[in-house]
Amino acid sequence: MRKVLAAVGLMGSLVMGAPSYAAELGQISGPGATHMWGGFYVGVNAGYGWGSSEWPQLDKNYSDDGWLAGATGGFNIDSGDWIFGFEMDYDWTGMSGSQTGYPFYESPRYYDQRHVSTDLETLGTARVRAGYDVGDATNPLLLYVTGGLAFGNVKASLHETYCDGETCSTYGGSDRKVQFGWAYGAGAEYAFDDSWSAKLEYLRVDLRDHTYSIPNVDQPPLDVSVGPIDIVRVGLNYHF
Repeated sequence: MRKVLAAVGLMGSLVMGAPSYAAELGQISGPGATHMWGGFYVGVNAGYGWGSSEWPQLDKNYSDDGWLAGATGGFNIDSGDWIFGFEMDYDWTGMSGSQTGYPFYESPRYYDQRHVSTDLETLGTARVRAGYDVGDATNPLLLYVTGGLAFGNVKASLHETYCDGETCSTYGGSDRKVQFGWAYGAGAEYAFDDSWSAKLEYLRVDLRDHTYSIPNVDQPPLDVSVGPIDIVRVGLNYHF
């Protein structure tokens, strides 16, 4: 959790320093520069994601999906029609998934039910961007590719019901971890005003494996992977 807070703090530092540095650092304009991409920007984003989660030791694999929304901050270097930059975002998400396994026998107890689930509570990325402005002075349109680090706060839950004759008991719990992985994708961003732009973006995110210790169950530490996740989202940015 400390790593996530540090990443968010870095994004906040970039945003707070934007007004004083954007004009000096952002504009490296070549002969073809006709737009306002250079400098710092902040914004909001919202979208939808879908993917999968896996518990390999329990042979569980299922789909996840849900909404996400949050804040964006970044910096561009404008070199003519070519744009290079760095962007961070931090989103709250409703992405989740689960799977329930029904009766199987494991001596000396009868497992009536095993239920696993994952909840991706937050998701952040820190990425480089490189793009080309295919528009003109009145209709700047930036097409770009992007890639970098991804990190997410994941809650993994496991509950098992044991039945012995007519008596059944349920045990289980949850564990939370910050999982790290990668993100890459592409997008299009249109500047509809001197200071405002709107974007459409696709990202593919994979948070890889992490080991979870689930309380109150007769299981060793379990590996859980989240991803790959496909995300489509829109964004609105203000450029300083």
